[in-house]
Amino acid sequence: MEDPPLQKLTPATNAALKVIREVLGLDQRRAAQLAGLSPGTLGDLELAKAKKPLEPQRLDQIAAYWQPAPGAVESALTAVLSIRPDEVALALGADLPTETRIELERLAAKLCRELRRDLFVGARESIFDRAREQAGDAWELLRPLRKRTAERRLVIERNPGDATWALVERLAHESDRATIRDVEEALALADLGVWIADRIAGSPPLQAAAREYAQVYLGNARRLKGWLDEGDAAFARAKELAPPEYFPSPFSRARILDCEAKLRRDQRRFGEAFALQDRAFELAHPSELSLLWLNRSVLLQQGNDSAGAIVALQNACATFDERSDPRDRWVTQFNLAANLLELGRAAEAAALIPRVRALAESRRDSLDLLRVLWLEGKCAAALGDVETASAKLGQVWRGFSALEIHYDAALAALDLAAIYLAAGWLAETRVLACQTAAIFRALKIEREELAAVRLFLSAAERERATVELARRAHCALIAFGAALGKMASPSVGGPHG
Repeated sequence: MEDPPLQKLTPATNAALKVIREVLGLDQRRAAQLAGLSPGTLGDLELAKAKKPLEPQRLDQIAAYWQPAPGAVESALTAVLSIRPDEVALALGADLPTETRIELERLAAKLCRELRRDLFVGARESIFDRAREQAGDAWELLRPLRKRTAERRLVIERNPGDATWALVERLAHESDRATIRDVEEALALADLGVWIADRIAGSPPLQAAAREYAQVYLGNARRLKGWLDEGDAAFARAKELAPPEYFPSPFSRARILDCEAKLRRDQRRFGEAFALQDRAFELAHPSELSLLWLNRSVLLQQGNDSAGAIVALQNACATFDERSDPRDRWVTQFNLAANLLELGRAAEAAALIPRVRALAESRRDSLDLLRVLWLEGKCAAALGDVETASAKLGQVWRGFSALEIHYDAALAALDLAAIYLAAGWLAETRVLACQTAAIFRALKIEREELAAVRLFLSAAERERATVELARRAHCALIAFGAALGKMASPSVGGPHG
């Protein structure tokens, strides 16, 4: 049976004119009035009663009177062309089989959809990039005012145009970075982000997205402070504030999920943490994969899976590029060496250490260089070089003590004590216990969970300590730190805890 003949097609420009009018909800009378035409003339244009198709420029002029959204004319033309038969084939008199014509139309429609999607995504990212650049300028005004919340708020009140979703995002990420050295500053930045999120302009879904993101990083900062219940409350609040799922939020859903995974990890809810990270991997932008793999390695390490952590760290290394955060590169190499040591692969760890030191030196970060020294000392001990190990670990505990980083100083002192005891140096261990007494007092070792630490110190003062007592004390202190959301060196945890 032959296909029925196709009716003559209305030119695409004329058809698009009608599409635009109808989509805008205008009847012919009102639309003609706005465009300075009679209803009859507009009707003739829509039905293409003139000999020539409507010129594109004339289509633009008429449609402009109706004030459609930007790009409406192009969108209408695309829609018309995507659902009609192949005009070139019809003009040539070609007799296309129905199946072929349908397939051509389907492919054309798919191409139009993909092109429109790509254009939309590209335009959106361009707008986002501009907003983030402006937020960077605003951050430069706020950065010097460390922990001076009132002054920072005053800066925003004087420049209300800076209160944007992009500044909320920037403060969230700066809060995350600040946790490396100063949790109080991390909290201050997260609180400021929450304050600004309540003041941004924009659509309600955008405001909701900004408030959700600010609460997530407030929860993250509270977690690193050791306030796990308060962190949990912030995440619960974030979920209450979340925008509708259909909203194309500028904020990273993968980062939101990863932050919650870190909270669940510190709560020792490992199953939930892994599930959240799995979802984060599904949604992540390629540039976020190194961060996710690095945090996955910490989760595996805390679950006593050093072999799995090594694989995750190797995956992180494979995703780095020239735009990657230099410290993230350093943390990855550092933790890779630390996990190799944990598995007794000291020679492999030693081969990585020059690279770890070079990365720390390139950033001129004194705290990270102190951590490298710790790694070098533990590696030397594993390789049997007691003198080098004791010298380096002695520098480490004294360095952390001077910085009043008591937790890391105490762990380094216990590492050094284990070396002394393995060498039979009981007197040196007693002296070390006396010298580090203030550090342990700062950690409030009267706590029940630190009984093994008290036992070790008591034995050391009487020159009766053993390697086993030192190791038990070390394990107890690590477990205590994990309960507070701490990650000691080595390893140093994920990029920001």
